[in-house]
Amino acid sequence: CAGTHQFQVSGFPLVKGEITVADHVWIATEAFIGPNVEIAPHVVIGARAVVTRSTQAHAVYVGNPARAVKGIDQVAIPG
Repeated sequence: CAGTHQFQVSGFPLVKGEITVADHVWIATEAFIGPNVEIAPHVVIGARAVVTRSTQAHAVYVGNPARAVKGIDQVAIPG
């Protein structure tokens, strides 16, 4: 969800942001990624997680708000 609304202004105008997803990322079912969030490389976002801040690389994020619960030491990259 890269958009939000400026609720302090009459008419609630749309504010567009960006979401950046690096390589080797898995975003599970029904996860919410907010505007202006960067998902770092080698990150897993768990099902229904709510990510409102940029992540650190090599980690698993879960929950609401999403938090890193486990590091990822090795990642098998097909090649």
